[in-house]
Amino acid sequence: MCRRPLSCLSGVWSVQIRILVPESRITLRGASVARRAQRGPLIQELTRSNPWWTNPDWEESDPQLVAAARAPFQRRPAVLDDVRPPNLYSLRGPRRAGKSTLLKQTIARLYKGGLDPRRICYFAADALSTFTDLINLFQAARQLFPDLRDAPRYLLIDEVTAIPEWQRGVKWVRDNTSVADDCIVATGSSARDIAGGTSYLAGCRGADVGLDRLLLPMSFPEFVRCAGYTLPAPDALPFEGFYTEDGRAACQDALVHIGHLVDAFETYLLVGGFPPAVSDFRRTAQVSDGFMRDLWDVTQSDLRAAGVSRPEQGLRLLERISFGLTSPLGVRDLASDLDIAHSTAGSWLNALADSYFILLL
Repeated sequence: MCRRPLSCLSGVWSVQIRILVPESRITLRGASVARRAQRGPLIQELTRSNPWWTNPDWEESDPQLVAAARAPFQRRPAVLDDVRPPNLYSLRGPRRAGKSTLLKQTIARLYKGGLDPRRICYFAADALSTFTDLINLFQAARQLFPDLRDAPRYLLIDEVTAIPEWQRGVKWVRDNTSVADDCIVATGSSARDIAGGTSYLAGCRGADVGLDRLLLPMSFPEFVRCAGYTLPAPDALPFEGFYTEDGRAACQDALVHIGHLVDAFETYLLVGGFPPAVSDFRRTAQVSDGFMRDLWDVTQSDLRAAGVSRPEQGLRLLERISFGLTSPLGVRDLASDLDIAHSTAGSWLNALADSYFILLL
């Protein structure tokens, strides 16, 4: 099977592949393409990925939910608690921050809330190759369960940025099919791909505001609770609140906990806020080598895509960034220290920022 992208086709070529919706065509870079999904394999994969359609006890065997239940703390971020049709939401954040787990927790919440489980469809996008595959997936999911008729679905697509030009597939189904009335949640680990995709989708994301959601590793207050420190949770104060009488009183009251707070913060700097790292700390008082390897593999993969061909280059880059955390770091200084071009240093930093490993100011 040829897996070359459709962009390799010249204007004189025409590929015709049947689609679930008869007579449906799209003009793509000079190629007239009519598509048909392989309905059988898609439906098979959908039924495997959505066990709640048939099994009311699906949570007991779901890998993400089982791992979350076994963790030495309970964590369920609220960033998807208000999702609803017909909006299209993006959920951004670094890998291993818990986006897939949050999607499964959202499914469990909708299921327990009385929603017909057949209206909830989850799929991991890394099993798809092109945006036309994504179109076919939406169509297959929408044509299942005819008795649901026009009832809006909840379509949750995990790591959608693994699909090149994913936004084109989403826009097509939003513009041309009943998916326009559904709630879509698309997650991704690349800030640039998600931001660019949602900009392309302007006008077909729904009427609500605040559709772009962000899931980062644990904040310090979350870490204090999940890491097992017995410290009271203070009321949240806005920055300007520290200059009010109430704010000064809150700070004064917190001084009795300053010793424990300093210990917790120094531990937070060492462990970080990734849930697997915090679980390791609770169990063994240190972050496991396995999680450190996983985090390095993710970082190296993103840097390799930015042109960092050798692991030692990535290590030197991270070492230089870590060394300069307490002072401003200029791109030219970084380029000089690593003996690379200024533009190369900028692209490497952007790659880390796009993957949420650093924040550029």
